[in-house]
Amino acid sequence: MPLARRAPLLLLIGVLAAACASSPPPAPAAATSSCREVPTPVSVPGVAAPGRLTGDLCTPANGNGTVLLLVGGGGENADYWNLPELPSDSLVRAALAEGYATYALDRLGTGRSTVPASSKSVTYDAQVSTVDQVATALRADAKVFGTTWHTVVGVGHSLGSGTLAGVAARHAGALDALVLTGYGAAVTQETLQLDKLYQVPARTVGTRWRGLDDGYVTVLPDKVEQIGLVHGPGTDPHALAAIGAHQGTLSDTELSSRPQGAAAAAQAARITVPALVAVGQFDRHYCEGNPVGAPPSPTPQCGSAQAFQTYEKKLLPTACLATNLVTGSGHAIQEELAAPKANELYLSWLRATFNGGKARCAETGPVS
Repeated sequence: MPLARRAPLLLLIGVLAAACASSPPPAPAAATSSCREVPTPVSVPGVAAPGRLTGDLCTPANGNGTVLLLVGGGGENADYWNLPELPSDSLVRAALAEGYATYALDRLGTGRSTVPASSKSVTYDAQVSTVDQVATALRADAKVFGTTWHTVVGVGHSLGSGTLAGVAARHAGALDALVLTGYGAAVTQETLQLDKLYQVPARTVGTRWRGLDDGYVTVLPDKVEQIGLVHGPGTDPHALAAIGAHQGTLSDTELSSRPQGAAAAAQAARITVPALVAVGQFDRHYCEGNPVGAPPSPTPQCGSAQAFQTYEKKLLPTACLATNLVTGSGHAIQEELAAPKANELYLSWLRATFNGGKARCAETGPVS
């Protein structure tokens, strides 16, 4: 090629090279969230030896200063909130994406946490006391967590919701807000029937609980649907085996010592922080009162969104209360097909409640 015809090409190459040289380097990949197992030292009422509640602490790359204290129900461990077999249902993943840290606990008497020698030591009061100690540590004990958080939100399910309600009622300032799922004043008679049919001494299920007394019980792994944990049409059939495999232990003493009815209402009346209560539309504990084997039919308190709000408001009269009946879900919302939408609801409510930093009464009544 003649030189006269090559000059413009060389000039263009030079301009492009200069432009590339002056362009900023590619941005590094965004930092990712991280999770690790963290035991929190606690004292267990009535037990001389030191105890611990062990949980999974997950922190986002860019946190917003809030940690969600996740407390599962009876027979549910930390993995209820983040089942590896059901990643799209995970509240932990959804919360991390929004900048929330999460600390999901194994409750007293189950999983990696302290399992007292006697199930009689695992009372409702012991559960409230130990979770209260964890909430306090999240705010103040950097030695345990490597950091602290200025805002702690209790997120519970079933017995875990009842535990967090006890913490909020008995220790003002321990929790800035509550998300209570599978929560009401008293369970239905159907629940009591199902418990007798499908809840057995844990020591009789496999070898991992050998040596526990008969007061430690668990749900038969292949009966998670029959006992009412999930609503069949609202559950992926392939999820049932995973749900059964992740069942833990619970204490009969906790069940018999937890507040119910008027006692639950008297305690909950002392809760003043913002609260969101979400219950599955087909939750057999609160929304299905028919005898075992009968076709499903809603209890009066679950007949409509407004009826449910009225029912829960009687239980939480002084709280800034929002409620939701989770469409298509049974009791264990995080293990149902409705979980992703429910997670969006919780996080939307949190954004509104903490818009500006401090908790405020932003939403009341039925929300969706």
